[in-house]
Amino acid sequence: MIDEQLLDAWFNKKSKSKKLFYWGLFSTCIISISLLLFFLLENNDQEPTFYENKVIQYLLEEQGYKEADITLLEERGTVGSLPPRYVIVVFQNEPYVEYTYYAHSQVKQASYHITDDKYVDFTEADLKNIDPGGFIK
Repeated sequence: MIDEQLLDAWFNKKSKSKKLFYWGLFSTCIISISLLLFFLLENNDQEPTFYENKVIQYLLEEQGYKEADITLLEERGTVGSLPPRYVIVVFQNEPYVEYTYYAHSQVKQASYHITDDKYVDFTEADLKNIDPGGFIK
């Protein structure tokens, strides 16, 4: 006959190994999903994003700028912010001003920010790259 203590020990051992198996499977899934999300959300490549492309097309084709006129073109935004994404543009002739563009339905210059304290007294009349079709009035 089979010893009941031996049988109980075997079943308990089996259930512990199952728990260990499922714990390992769960941990592997969590780590895999975390890595996948990290690589999907991290924009390491230097290819322009959708909004950056819209803004650069607008500046080059509709506003008549040349690529050499643009020092910085960078998409920014935070998850959950409204509007969620915007593009910062710095022009070569005004390296101390960051212009903000929204490019959701159509491209619009929304605001500017003077980054150098020497130019903090500048008014909109002093700025060279104000877009008359934008939101800045």
